[in-house]
Amino acid sequence: MPAPSTPPVASRPEWLGARAALAGQRSGRFAVGTIATFIVVVVVLFFVPKDNGTSRGAPGALQRDDSVPLLLHADSAHRAAAHADSEYSATVLAAEFLAGEPTGLTAPQRAKRDSLQLLATELDALIARATNAPLPASYRALAAAAALHGDTRTAKLTDSLDALEKRRAALAPKGATDPPYADLTASVNEVGVAIRDAAVRRRGSLARATSDLDASANGNAAPIDTVAPRALRDSVRHIASASDSALRALRVRNAAVDRDAAAAKSQATRRVPPIAMLFAAMVLAVIAGFSFNLSAEINKPTLATPREAERIARAPILAVARDADRTPRIGGIDPFRMLYLGLTATGTRTRTVAVTGDDRAVVSTVAGRLALAAAADARATLVIDVDAEGSSVAGFYGERPEPGFSDAIAGVRLWREVTRPIGASDGLSIDVVPAGAIRAEIPDSETRESGRLEFARFCSEYDFCVIVAPTDASLVLACTLVDKPVTVLCAEIGRTELMRLQGMATHVRGSGALLHGLAIWDAELPRVAPRSELMTKTTAARVRRPTPEGQ
Repeated sequence: MPAPSTPPVASRPEWLGARAALAGQRSGRFAVGTIATFIVVVVVLFFVPKDNGTSRGAPGALQRDDSVPLLLHADSAHRAAAHADSEYSATVLAAEFLAGEPTGLTAPQRAKRDSLQLLATELDALIARATNAPLPASYRALAAAAALHGDTRTAKLTDSLDALEKRRAALAPKGATDPPYADLTASVNEVGVAIRDAAVRRRGSLARATSDLDASANGNAAPIDTVAPRALRDSVRHIASASDSALRALRVRNAAVDRDAAAAKSQATRRVPPIAMLFAAMVLAVIAGFSFNLSAEINKPTLATPREAERIARAPILAVARDADRTPRIGGIDPFRMLYLGLTATGTRTRTVAVTGDDRAVVSTVAGRLALAAAADARATLVIDVDAEGSSVAGFYGERPEPGFSDAIAGVRLWREVTRPIGASDGLSIDVVPAGAIRAEIPDSETRESGRLEFARFCSEYDFCVIVAPTDASLVLACTLVDKPVTVLCAEIGRTELMRLQGMATHVRGSGALLHGLAIWDAELPRVAPRSELMTKTTAARVRRPTPEGQ
Protein backbone atom coordinates (compact mmCIF):
# COMPACT_ATOMS: atom_id res chain seq x y z
CA MET A 1 0.00 0.00 0.00
CA PRO A 2 1.55 3.37 -0.92
CA ALA A 3 2.53 5.78 1.81
CA PRO A 4 0.30 8.80 2.42
CA SER A 5 1.25 12.02 0.65
CA THR A 6 1.69 13.98 3.89
CA PRO A 7 2.96 12.82 7.28
CA PRO A 8 0.51 12.63 10.20
CA VAL A 9 0.42 15.89 12.13
CA ALA A 10 0.90 15.94 15.90
CA SER A 11 -1.54 17.84 18.09
CA ARG A 12 -0.72 21.43 18.95
CA PRO A 13 -0.08 20.75 22.68
CA GLU A 14 2.18 17.83 21.83
CA TRP A 15 4.11 19.93 19.30
CA LEU A 16 4.56 22.83 21.73
CA GLY A 17 5.56 20.41 24.49
CA ALA A 18 8.26 18.95 22.29
CA ARG A 19 9.57 22.43 21.47
CA ALA A 20 9.64 23.42 25.16
CA ALA A 21 11.39 20.18 26.15
CA LEU A 22 14.01 20.67 23.45
CA ALA A 23 14.57 24.31 24.50
CA GLY A 24 15.16 23.15 28.07
CA GLN A 25 17.56 20.41 26.97
CA ARG A 26 19.83 22.82 25.13
CA SER A 27 22.03 23.32 28.15
CA GLY A 28 24.79 25.13 26.32
CA ARG A 29 23.03 28.21 24.99
CA PHE A 30 20.54 28.16 27.86
CA ALA A 31 23.34 28.22 30.46
CA VAL A 32 25.27 30.96 28.66
CA GLY A 33 22.20 33.18 28.37
CA THR A 34 21.20 32.56 31.98
CA ILE A 35 24.65 33.25 33.40
CA ALA A 36 25.14 36.37 31.28
CA THR A 37 21.78 37.82 32.30
CA PHE A 38 22.38 36.95 35.93
CA ILE A 39 25.80 38.66 35.93
CA VAL A 40 24.41 41.81 34.32
CA VAL A 41 21.57 42.05 36.84
CA VAL A 42 23.89 41.48 39.81
CA VAL A 43 26.33 44.13 38.55
CA VAL A 44 23.51 46.64 38.13
CA LEU A 45 22.03 45.94 41.55
CA PHE A 46 25.21 45.75 43.61
CA PHE A 47 28.12 47.43 41.85
CA VAL A 48 26.64 50.41 40.00
CA PRO A 49 26.97 53.48 42.30
CA LYS A 50 23.62 54.64 43.60
CA ASP A 51 22.74 58.29 44.13
CA ASN A 52 21.46 58.59 47.69
CA GLY A 53 20.64 62.28 47.29
CA THR A 54 23.88 63.50 48.93
CA SER A 55 25.23 64.95 45.67
CA ARG A 56 22.14 67.09 45.23
CA GLY A 57 21.72 67.99 48.85
CA ALA A 58 19.24 66.81 51.44
CA PRO A 59 15.52 67.17 50.87
CA GLY A 60 14.52 70.76 51.33
CA ALA A 61 18.03 72.15 50.74
CA LEU A 62 17.01 73.54 47.32
CA GLN A 63 14.09 76.01 47.30
CA ARG A 64 11.57 76.69 44.56
CA ASP A 65 11.56 80.20 43.02
CA ASP A 66 8.37 82.26 42.80
CA SER A 67 7.21 82.48 39.18
CA VAL A 68 4.21 84.81 39.68
CA PRO A 69 6.06 88.11 38.91
CA LEU A 70 7.57 86.71 35.72
CA LEU A 71 4.17 85.32 34.68
CA LEU A 72 2.48 88.75 35.14
CA HIS A 73 5.28 90.50 33.23
CA ALA A 74 4.99 88.00 30.36
CA ASP A 75 1.20 88.50 30.12
CA SER A 76 1.65 92.29 29.94
CA ALA A 77 4.31 91.94 27.25
CA HIS A 78 2.08 89.69 25.14
CA ARG A 79 -0.84 92.15 25.34
CA ALA A 80 1.45 95.00 24.25
CA ALA A 81 2.78 92.87 21.38
CA ALA A 82 -0.77 92.07 20.21
CA HIS A 83 -1.68 95.77 20.19
CA ALA A 84 1.49 96.68 18.24
CA ASP A 85 0.76 93.95 15.68
CA SER A 86 -2.76 95.26 15.05
CA GLU A 87 -1.50 98.85 14.68
CA TYR A 88 1.19 97.82 12.19
CA SER A 89 -1.29 95.73 10.14
CA ALA A 90 -3.72 98.64 9.88
CA THR A 91 -0.91 101.00 8.79
CA VAL A 92 0.28 98.58 6.07
CA LEU A 93 -3.27 98.15 4.70
CA ALA A 94 -3.80 101.91 4.51
CA ALA A 95 -0.45 102.42 2.75
CA GLU A 96 -1.18 99.70 0.19
CA PHE A 97 -4.66 101.15 -0.55
CA LEU A 98 -3.39 104.69 -1.09
CA ALA A 99 -0.34 103.58 -3.09
CA GLY A 100 -2.55 101.86 -5.70
CA GLU A 101 -4.73 104.92 -6.43
CA PRO A 102 -3.14 107.24 -9.06
CA THR A 103 -4.28 110.87 -9.14
CA GLY A 104 -4.18 113.63 -11.70
CA LEU A 105 -5.39 111.56 -14.73
CA THR A 106 -7.55 113.23 -17.37
CA ALA A 107 -10.72 111.60 -18.64
CA PRO A 108 -9.10 110.20 -21.85
CA GLN A 109 -6.13 108.95 -19.84
CA ARG A 110 -8.41 107.24 -17.34
CA ALA A 111 -10.43 105.61 -20.18
CA LYS A 112 -7.22 104.41 -21.81
CA ARG A 113 -5.95 103.06 -18.49
CA ASP A 114 -9.24 101.18 -17.91
CA SER A 115 -9.00 99.69 -21.44
CA LEU A 116 -5.43 98.53 -20.81
CA GLN A 117 -6.45 96.95 -17.48
CA LEU A 118 -9.39 95.16 -19.19
CA LEU A 119 -7.07 93.71 -21.87
CA ALA A 120 -4.53 92.69 -19.23
CA THR A 121 -7.20 91.02 -17.08
CA GLU A 122 -8.52 89.00 -20.05
CA LEU A 123 -4.99 88.04 -21.08
CA ASP A 124 -4.10 86.94 -17.52
CA ALA A 125 -7.10 84.59 -17.38
CA LEU A 126 -6.31 83.03 -20.77
CA ILE A 127 -2.60 82.61 -19.94
CA ALA A 128 -3.52 80.90 -16.66
CA ARG A 129 -5.91 78.58 -18.53
CA ALA A 130 -3.22 77.64 -21.08
CA THR A 131 -0.72 76.99 -18.29
CA ASN A 132 -3.05 74.82 -16.18
CA ALA A 133 -4.64 73.00 -19.15
CA PRO A 134 -2.07 72.88 -22.01
CA LEU A 135 -4.57 71.80 -24.70
CA PRO A 136 -5.12 73.03 -28.29
CA ALA A 137 -8.44 74.58 -27.27
CA SER A 138 -6.71 76.67 -24.56
CA TYR A 139 -4.05 77.83 -27.03
CA ARG A 140 -6.70 78.81 -29.65
CA ALA A 141 -8.65 80.82 -27.03
CA LEU A 142 -5.42 82.58 -26.03
CA ALA A 143 -4.59 83.43 -29.65
CA ALA A 144 -8.10 84.86 -30.11
CA ALA A 145 -7.70 87.29 -27.19
CA ALA A 146 -8.40 90.96 -28.00
CA ALA A 147 -4.93 91.97 -26.86
CA LEU A 148 -3.35 89.77 -29.61
CA HIS A 149 -5.48 91.03 -32.51
CA GLY A 150 -3.27 92.19 -35.33
CA ASP A 151 -0.27 90.09 -34.19
CA THR A 152 0.84 88.35 -37.44
CA ARG A 153 3.13 85.90 -35.61
CA THR A 154 0.25 84.72 -33.44
CA ALA A 155 -1.94 84.24 -36.53
CA LYS A 156 0.76 82.10 -38.19
CA LEU A 157 1.15 80.03 -35.05
CA THR A 158 -2.63 79.48 -34.96
CA ASP A 159 -2.60 78.25 -38.56
CA SER A 160 0.28 75.88 -37.74
CA LEU A 161 -1.62 74.59 -34.72
CA ASP A 162 -4.70 73.84 -36.84
CA ALA A 163 -2.65 72.04 -39.50
CA LEU A 164 -0.88 69.88 -36.89
CA GLU A 165 -4.20 69.07 -35.25
CA LYS A 166 -5.65 67.85 -38.55
CA ARG A 167 -2.62 65.65 -39.21
CA ARG A 168 -2.76 64.19 -35.71
CA ALA A 169 -6.49 63.51 -35.96
CA ALA A 170 -5.82 61.32 -38.98
CA LEU A 171 -3.45 59.18 -36.85
CA ALA A 172 -5.68 58.97 -33.78
CA PRO A 173 -7.10 55.45 -34.37
CA LYS A 174 -3.58 53.95 -34.19
CA GLY A 175 -3.12 54.92 -30.55
CA ALA A 176 -1.07 57.44 -28.61
CA THR A 177 1.95 55.13 -28.46
CA ASP A 178 2.54 55.37 -32.23
CA PRO A 179 5.80 57.34 -32.86
CA PRO A 180 4.32 59.65 -35.57
CA TYR A 181 1.42 60.42 -33.29
CA ALA A 182 3.79 61.22 -30.41
CA ASP A 183 5.91 63.49 -32.64
CA LEU A 184 2.83 65.43 -33.78
CA THR A 185 1.72 65.80 -30.16
CA ALA A 186 5.13 67.24 -29.24
CA SER A 187 4.92 69.66 -32.18
CA VAL A 188 1.42 70.78 -31.10
CA ASN A 189 2.74 71.46 -27.58
CA GLU A 190 5.69 73.44 -28.96
CA VAL A 191 3.37 75.67 -31.06
CA GLY A 192 1.09 76.13 -28.04
CA VAL A 193 4.04 77.18 -25.85
CA ALA A 194 5.07 79.69 -28.56
CA ILE A 195 1.54 81.20 -28.54
CA ARG A 196 1.65 81.40 -24.73
CA ASP A 197 5.09 83.12 -24.84
CA ALA A 198 3.76 85.69 -27.32
CA ALA A 199 0.83 86.34 -24.98
CA VAL A 200 3.21 86.76 -22.01
CA ARG A 201 5.24 89.31 -23.99
CA ARG A 202 2.06 91.17 -24.91
CA ARG A 203 1.04 91.16 -21.24
CA GLY A 204 4.38 92.72 -20.33
CA SER A 205 3.88 95.50 -22.93
CA LEU A 206 0.43 96.20 -21.45
CA ALA A 207 1.95 96.47 -17.97
CA ARG A 208 4.61 98.87 -19.23
CA ALA A 209 1.98 101.00 -20.97
CA THR A 210 -0.06 101.18 -17.76
CA SER A 211 3.03 102.16 -15.75
CA ASP A 212 3.92 104.89 -18.27
CA LEU A 213 0.37 106.22 -18.09
CA ASP A 214 0.47 106.32 -14.28
CA ALA A 215 3.84 108.09 -14.38
CA SER A 216 2.42 110.82 -16.59
CA ALA A 217 -0.12 111.69 -13.88
CA ASN A 218 0.33 114.74 -11.63
CA GLY A 219 1.35 112.51 -8.67
CA ASN A 220 0.26 109.81 -6.28
CA ALA A 221 -1.38 109.91 -2.96
CA ALA A 222 0.87 110.96 -0.10
CA PRO A 223 2.78 107.89 1.19
CA ILE A 224 2.16 106.59 4.70
CA ASP A 225 5.16 105.87 6.96
CA THR A 226 5.27 102.19 8.06
CA VAL A 227 8.83 102.13 9.46
CA ALA A 228 8.01 103.47 12.92
CA PRO A 229 5.08 101.05 13.57
CA ARG A 230 7.22 98.11 12.43
CA ALA A 231 10.10 99.07 14.72
CA LEU A 232 7.69 99.40 17.66
CA ARG A 233 6.20 95.99 16.87
CA ASP A 234 9.64 94.33 16.71
CA SER A 235 10.70 95.89 19.99
CA VAL A 236 7.58 94.74 21.85
CA ARG A 237 7.94 91.21 20.37
CA HIS A 238 11.54 91.03 21.62
CA ILE A 239 10.44 91.98 25.13
CA ALA A 240 7.69 89.31 25.09
CA SER A 241 10.15 86.64 23.85
CA ALA A 242 12.65 87.48 26.60
CA SER A 243 9.90 87.22 29.21
CA ASP A 244 8.87 83.76 27.89
CA SER A 245 12.48 82.51 27.97
CA ALA A 246 12.97 83.64 31.56
CA LEU A 247 9.68 81.98 32.61
CA ARG A 248 10.63 78.68 30.91
CA ALA A 249 14.04 78.63 32.58
CA LEU A 250 12.45 79.21 35.98
CA ARG A 251 9.97 76.39 35.43
CA VAL A 252 12.79 74.00 34.40
CA ARG A 253 14.70 74.82 37.61
CA ASN A 254 11.61 74.26 39.74
CA ALA A 255 10.93 70.89 38.00
CA ALA A 256 14.52 69.78 38.69
CA VAL A 257 14.11 70.71 42.36
CA ASP A 258 10.89 68.65 42.51
CA ARG A 259 12.58 65.61 40.92
CA ASP A 260 15.53 65.83 43.29
CA ALA A 261 13.23 65.98 46.28
CA ALA A 262 11.18 62.98 45.06
CA ALA A 263 14.33 60.93 44.33
CA ALA A 264 15.82 61.71 47.73
CA LYS A 265 12.58 60.75 49.47
CA SER A 266 12.29 57.49 47.49
CA GLN A 267 15.93 56.58 48.18
CA ALA A 268 15.52 57.25 51.86
CA THR A 269 12.46 55.01 52.16
CA ARG A 270 13.60 52.13 49.88
CA ARG A 271 14.97 49.06 51.63
CA VAL A 272 15.24 45.94 49.42
CA PRO A 273 16.84 42.81 50.97
CA PRO A 274 19.86 41.50 48.99
CA ILE A 275 18.43 37.95 49.04
CA ALA A 276 15.25 39.18 47.32
CA MET A 277 17.29 40.95 44.66
CA LEU A 278 19.35 37.79 44.03
CA PHE A 279 16.23 35.67 43.75
CA ALA A 280 14.64 38.13 41.33
CA ALA A 281 17.81 38.15 39.25
CA MET A 282 17.85 34.35 39.10
CA VAL A 283 14.19 34.17 38.06
CA LEU A 284 14.69 36.87 35.44
CA ALA A 285 17.75 35.09 34.05
CA VAL A 286 15.99 31.72 33.83
CA ILE A 287 12.91 33.19 32.17
CA ALA A 288 14.97 35.20 29.68
CA GLY A 289 17.17 32.27 28.70
CA PHE A 290 14.32 29.81 28.32
CA SER A 291 12.17 32.33 26.43
CA PHE A 292 14.99 33.01 23.98
CA ASN A 293 15.54 29.32 23.25
CA LEU A 294 11.82 28.58 23.02
CA SER A 295 11.28 31.46 20.60
CA ALA A 296 14.16 30.29 18.42
CA GLU A 297 12.83 26.72 18.45
CA ILE A 298 9.29 27.77 17.51
CA ASN A 299 10.56 29.93 14.64
CA LYS A 300 12.77 27.09 13.31
CA PRO A 301 11.52 23.81 14.83
CA THR A 302 14.08 21.03 15.02
CA LEU A 303 13.81 17.35 15.77
CA ALA A 304 12.84 16.79 19.41
CA THR A 305 12.17 13.05 19.78
CA PRO A 306 12.68 9.87 17.74
CA ARG A 307 8.91 9.51 17.57
CA GLU A 308 8.68 12.89 15.88
CA ALA A 309 11.31 11.83 13.34
CA GLU A 310 9.38 8.64 12.63
CA ARG A 311 6.21 10.63 12.03
CA ILE A 312 7.85 13.27 9.80
CA ALA A 313 9.91 10.88 7.65
CA ARG A 314 7.28 8.09 7.58
CA ALA A 315 9.98 5.51 8.30
CA PRO A 316 10.80 3.31 11.32
CA ILE A 317 13.58 4.02 13.84
CA LEU A 318 16.44 1.55 13.43
CA ALA A 319 18.93 2.99 15.95
CA VAL A 320 19.21 5.82 18.49
CA ALA A 321 22.75 6.81 19.49
CA ARG A 322 22.97 8.57 22.86
CA ASP A 323 25.86 9.80 25.02
CA ALA A 324 26.28 6.43 26.72
CA ASP A 325 26.68 4.73 23.33
CA ARG A 326 29.59 6.80 22.02
CA THR A 327 32.22 4.11 22.75
CA PRO A 328 31.98 1.19 20.31
CA ARG A 329 31.42 -2.21 21.93
CA ILE A 330 32.20 -5.34 19.95
CA GLY A 331 30.95 -7.95 22.38
CA GLY A 332 27.77 -6.25 23.57
CA ILE A 333 24.62 -5.08 21.85
CA ASP A 334 24.80 -1.41 20.99
CA PRO A 335 22.45 0.63 18.77
CA PHE A 336 24.58 0.02 15.70
CA ARG A 337 24.54 -3.71 16.32
CA MET A 338 20.75 -3.43 16.31
CA LEU A 339 20.97 -1.36 13.13
CA TYR A 340 23.08 -4.06 11.47
CA LEU A 341 20.67 -6.79 12.56
CA GLY A 342 17.73 -4.78 11.30
CA LEU A 343 19.38 -4.61 7.88
CA THR A 344 20.52 -8.23 7.61
CA ALA A 345 18.21 -10.39 9.75
CA THR A 346 15.45 -10.50 7.16
CA GLY A 347 14.26 -12.97 4.60
CA THR A 348 16.46 -11.40 1.92
CA ARG A 349 19.93 -10.54 3.16
CA THR A 350 20.96 -6.97 2.41
CA ARG A 351 24.42 -6.75 0.88
CA THR A 352 24.65 -3.01 0.08
CA VAL A 353 23.44 -0.18 2.34
CA ALA A 354 23.55 3.58 1.64
CA VAL A 355 23.86 5.95 4.60
CA THR A 356 22.80 9.59 4.08
CA GLY A 357 21.86 12.63 6.18
CA ASP A 358 22.45 16.35 6.66
CA ASP A 359 25.73 16.17 8.64
CA ARG A 360 28.84 14.58 7.15
CA ALA A 361 30.39 13.78 10.54
CA VAL A 362 27.27 12.00 11.79
CA VAL A 363 26.79 10.09 8.51
CA SER A 364 30.42 8.91 8.42
CA THR A 365 30.30 7.93 12.10
CA VAL A 366 27.08 5.93 11.67
CA ALA A 367 28.55 4.23 8.59
CA GLY A 368 31.79 3.43 10.44
CA ARG A 369 29.97 2.02 13.46
CA LEU A 370 27.70 -0.01 11.17
CA ALA A 371 30.75 -1.41 9.37
CA LEU A 372 32.30 -2.30 12.74
CA ALA A 373 29.16 -4.20 13.75
CA ALA A 374 29.20 -6.08 10.43
CA ALA A 375 32.92 -6.94 10.77
CA ALA A 376 32.33 -8.16 14.34
CA ASP A 377 29.83 -10.59 12.82
CA ALA A 378 32.67 -12.05 10.69
CA ARG A 379 31.49 -10.29 7.55
CA ALA A 380 33.93 -9.05 4.93
CA THR A 381 32.90 -5.37 5.00
CA LEU A 382 33.56 -2.58 2.54
CA VAL A 383 33.03 1.16 3.26
CA ILE A 384 32.85 3.45 0.18
CA ASP A 385 32.75 7.26 0.30
CA VAL A 386 31.11 8.81 -2.79
CA ASP A 387 31.30 12.42 -1.50
CA ALA A 388 34.62 13.79 -2.76
CA GLU A 389 34.05 17.32 -1.46
CA GLY A 390 33.60 16.23 2.15
CA SER A 391 35.78 13.07 2.32
CA SER A 392 34.23 12.38 5.73
CA VAL A 393 35.09 8.64 5.69
CA ALA A 394 38.78 9.45 5.35
CA GLY A 395 38.42 11.91 8.23
CA PHE A 396 36.66 9.27 10.38
CA TYR A 397 39.40 6.68 9.83
CA GLY A 398 42.27 9.20 9.71
CA GLU A 399 43.28 8.22 6.18
CA ARG A 400 44.34 10.33 3.21
CA PRO A 401 41.38 11.12 0.93
CA GLU A 402 43.22 10.51 -2.36
CA PRO A 403 43.25 8.32 -4.41
CA GLY A 404 39.78 6.91 -3.99
CA PHE A 405 36.32 6.36 -5.39
CA SER A 406 36.29 9.26 -7.89
CA ASP A 407 39.59 8.04 -9.41
CA ALA A 408 38.37 4.45 -9.74
CA ILE A 409 34.99 5.38 -11.20
CA ALA A 410 36.73 7.68 -13.71
CA GLY A 411 38.91 4.78 -14.83
CA VAL A 412 42.27 6.29 -13.84
CA ARG A 413 42.81 3.83 -10.97
CA LEU A 414 41.95 0.23 -10.25
CA TRP A 415 39.57 -0.54 -7.40
CA ARG A 416 42.23 -2.56 -5.60
CA GLU A 417 44.64 0.37 -5.85
CA VAL A 418 42.29 2.70 -3.98
CA THR A 419 41.15 0.14 -1.37
CA ARG A 420 42.79 0.26 2.07
CA PRO A 421 42.47 -2.33 4.84
CA ILE A 422 41.48 -0.73 8.15
CA GLY A 423 40.57 -3.43 10.64
CA ALA A 424 43.34 -5.97 9.93
CA SER A 425 45.29 -5.11 13.08
CA ASP A 426 42.20 -5.76 15.22
CA GLY A 427 41.29 -8.97 13.44
CA LEU A 428 38.39 -7.29 11.61
CA SER A 429 37.82 -7.52 7.87
CA ILE A 430 37.08 -3.87 7.00
CA ASP A 431 38.25 -2.26 3.75
CA VAL A 432 37.77 1.43 2.99
CA VAL A 433 37.58 3.26 -0.34
CA PRO A 434 38.06 7.02 0.34
CA ALA A 435 36.29 9.66 -1.70
CA GLY A 436 39.23 10.44 -3.95
CA ALA A 437 40.08 13.60 -5.86
CA ILE A 438 37.54 16.30 -6.62
CA ARG A 439 36.87 16.10 -10.36
CA ALA A 440 35.01 18.76 -12.31
CA GLU A 441 34.80 16.80 -15.57
CA ILE A 442 31.92 14.37 -16.14
CA PRO A 443 32.85 11.00 -17.69
CA ASP A 444 31.08 9.95 -20.84
CA SER A 445 28.33 7.35 -20.88
CA GLU A 446 30.66 4.53 -21.91
CA THR A 447 33.05 5.28 -19.05
CA ARG A 448 30.16 5.53 -16.58
CA GLU A 449 28.71 2.20 -17.68
CA SER A 450 32.11 0.52 -17.50
CA GLY A 451 32.70 1.98 -14.04
CA ARG A 452 29.26 0.80 -12.89
CA LEU A 453 29.98 -2.77 -14.00
CA GLU A 454 33.43 -2.72 -12.38
CA PHE A 455 31.87 -1.35 -9.18
CA ALA A 456 29.29 -4.17 -9.14
CA ARG A 457 31.96 -6.84 -9.63
CA PHE A 458 34.16 -5.26 -6.96
CA CYS A 459 31.37 -5.05 -4.36
CA SER A 460 30.32 -8.65 -5.02
CA GLU A 461 33.58 -9.80 -3.40
CA TYR A 462 32.38 -8.55 0.01
CA ASP A 463 29.65 -9.79 2.31
CA PHE A 464 28.50 -6.32 3.35
CA CYS A 465 28.99 -2.94 1.63
CA VAL A 466 28.29 0.49 3.16
CA ILE A 467 28.02 3.47 0.76
CA VAL A 468 28.48 6.84 2.49
CA ALA A 469 26.43 9.53 0.63
CA PRO A 470 25.93 12.53 2.98
CA THR A 471 24.64 14.92 0.29
CA ASP A 472 21.79 14.88 -2.20
CA ALA A 473 24.17 14.76 -5.18
CA SER A 474 26.19 11.89 -3.71
CA LEU A 475 22.97 9.92 -3.03
CA VAL A 476 21.93 10.36 -6.66
CA LEU A 477 25.39 9.09 -7.68
CA ALA A 478 24.96 6.06 -5.41
CA CYS A 479 21.60 5.31 -7.01
CA THR A 480 23.28 5.27 -10.44
CA LEU A 481 25.75 2.63 -9.20
CA VAL A 482 23.32 0.41 -7.27
CA ASP A 483 19.76 -0.24 -8.32
CA LYS A 484 17.38 0.89 -5.53
CA PRO A 485 19.89 0.78 -2.65
CA VAL A 486 18.58 0.20 0.87
CA THR A 487 19.09 3.57 2.57
CA VAL A 488 19.45 4.64 6.20
CA LEU A 489 18.66 8.31 6.85
CA CYS A 490 20.55 10.00 9.72
CA ALA A 491 19.08 12.88 11.75
CA GLU A 492 20.23 14.71 14.90
CA ILE A 493 18.07 15.55 17.91
CA GLY A 494 17.97 19.30 18.43
CA ARG A 495 19.84 20.10 15.20
CA THR A 496 17.97 18.72 12.19
CA GLU A 497 15.08 20.99 11.20
CA LEU A 498 11.74 19.27 10.67
CA MET A 499 11.30 20.69 7.18
CA ARG A 500 14.81 19.56 6.28
CA LEU A 501 14.11 16.03 7.55
CA GLN A 502 10.92 15.79 5.54
CA GLY A 503 12.72 17.10 2.46
CA MET A 504 15.55 14.56 2.88
CA ALA A 505 13.08 11.69 3.17
CA THR A 506 11.26 12.89 0.06
CA HIS A 507 14.56 13.19 -1.82
CA VAL A 508 15.60 9.66 -0.84
CA ARG A 509 12.36 8.23 -2.17
CA GLY A 510 12.46 10.44 -5.26
CA SER A 511 16.02 9.47 -6.18
CA GLY A 512 15.09 5.83 -6.57
CA ALA A 513 16.43 4.57 -3.23
CA LEU A 514 14.51 2.52 -0.66
CA LEU A 515 14.21 4.35 2.67
CA HIS A 516 14.65 1.44 5.10
CA GLY A 517 14.67 3.44 8.33
CA LEU A 518 16.20 6.20 10.45
CA ALA A 519 19.31 6.42 12.61
CA ILE A 520 18.82 9.13 15.25
CA TRP A 521 21.88 10.84 16.78
CA ASP A 522 21.07 12.11 20.30
CA ALA A 523 24.56 13.10 21.48
CA GLU A 524 27.30 15.63 20.92
CA LEU A 525 28.34 15.86 17.29
CA PRO A 526 31.36 13.67 16.50
CA ARG A 527 34.55 15.29 15.40
CA VAL A 528 35.75 14.27 11.92
CA ALA A 529 38.85 15.80 10.36
CA PRO A 530 37.97 17.95 7.31
CA ARG A 531 39.43 17.24 3.89
CA SER A 532 41.74 20.29 4.00
CA GLU A 533 43.33 19.08 7.24
CA LEU A 534 43.84 15.57 5.82
CA MET A 535 45.42 16.94 2.65
CA THR A 536 47.73 19.16 4.72
CA LYS A 537 48.88 16.19 6.78
CA THR A 538 49.44 14.13 3.63
CA THR A 539 51.53 16.90 2.06
CA ALA A 540 53.56 17.35 5.25
CA ALA A 541 54.22 13.60 5.43
CA ARG A 542 55.51 13.60 1.87
CA VAL A 543 57.82 16.53 2.59
CA ARG A 544 59.24 14.87 5.70
CA ARG A 545 59.75 11.52 3.93
CA PRO A 546 63.55 10.97 3.47
CA THR A 547 64.92 10.61 -0.02
CA PRO A 548 66.96 7.54 -1.07
CA GLU A 549 70.09 9.68 -1.15
CA GLY A 550 69.52 10.75 2.44
CA GLN A 551 69.16 7.15 3.52
